[in-house]
Amino acid sequence: MYRQIVVHPDDRSLQQIVWRNDPSEPMKAYQLNTVTYGTASAPYLATRCLKQIGMDCKDDKISEIIIHDFYVDDLLTGGDSIQDALDIHNKVSSELATAGMNLRKWKSNEPRVILNNNNSSLELNIGSTEPCKTLGLSWQIESDELYFSTSEIVLNNFTKRGLLSVISQIFDPLGLPTPCIISMKILMQKLWLLKLTWDEQLPSEIIKLWLSIVENLSFLNNLRIPRSVICNQYINVDLHILVTHLKWLTEHVCMSVVLIIKIM
Repeated sequence: MYRQIVVHPDDRSLQQIVWRNDPSEPMKAYQLNTVTYGTASAPYLATRCLKQIGMDCKDDKISEIIIHDFYVDDLLTGGDSIQDALDIHNKVSSELATAGMNLRKWKSNEPRVILNNNNSSLELNIGSTEPCKTLGLSWQIESDELYFSTSEIVLNNFTKRGLLSVISQIFDPLGLPTPCIISMKILMQKLWLLKLTWDEQLPSEIIKLWLSIVENLSFLNNLRIPRSVICNQYINVDLHILVTHLKWLTEHVCMSVVLIIKIM
């Protein structure tokens, strides 16, 4: 994606590298003409160019998808029918192809969306039970469910650094398992109040509490969340979240989510 974006000639002098094929040769300076991976501005420039493609698109629906359904170079979108998904697939691909950005590795819970595509670079996994990652979340394509896996979580050591390492291993952009992991974050907050250093051994009562929390994380492996939670032809959707009072790790978090859908 980055290599498809040309840097303005006035700014190319800021992207220079020196190189020589042999130690006996003099150094040569080269200017990089395209956005370079690893530079601080690269993610913004790529995202901004992608947004511009969406803004220039004359199809309002496709424009909305390109602007709002991309995370860097990953597209997460869908349609209310197979034909709708196929139209999105073809039109978004065509629009981005005009800028030299070819979408690859399509995945769908509906095999016909992929089978109707002639792109040989597709990564097909039709009928496979293997999960795939969707922005850090595990997605079981066949059942169309999101889930979390805690089997790979490693407990390094009983220090503040070790606890933070474990907490960071649970990637939760949607906040779905928050009732299960909030106690870990509150415990981390308590460590700051105790003014412990990063590598200082934790008090025994904290270790005991931490082990109890980590042991219960295994229940997350049984959690399955349907990816699609709304019906077709809705007018608007309201999400209401109710949370009870939470005391310091002495009571469970009680949270209810109410999804209100107004149908045509």
